[in-house]
Amino acid sequence: MATSRWVYNKATGEFLRGGFYEVYYDDATEGIAEFPDSNPFPDRRLQRYDAVTGLRSATPEEVAAYDEAQADAAAAREVSMNKAMVAVAFLCERHRLGRVLTPQERQAIRDELKSILRTL
Repeated sequence: MATSRWVYNKATGEFLRGGFYEVYYDDATEGIAEFPDSNPFPDRRLQRYDAVTGLRSATPEEVAAYDEAQADAAAAREVSMNKAMVAVAFLCERHRLGRVLTPQERQAIRDELKSILRTL
């Protein structure tokens, strides 16, 4: 019978990655939890590792933080993948200002686009 191995963050108990393969991890900050074939995949959003019980339910704050991180990652992915949208935003701001944008201004535009995408 196979077992799945999942890497978890020692500080938070959040499951980071894993499955039915050899997982590599940083022993200083991460640990390994094994799960039987009957229930091989922990719910990364709703469950955390606990040294005593193995699994515990995530607190509402942990679920909210997970959801926030997922929304941030999705918005960042969307901005990085949609180069045309970013280019148009840069071009509009460049024409409005009448000069080349600084790196800080470019980053501010990317951050604003991420913020807008999160609300859609």
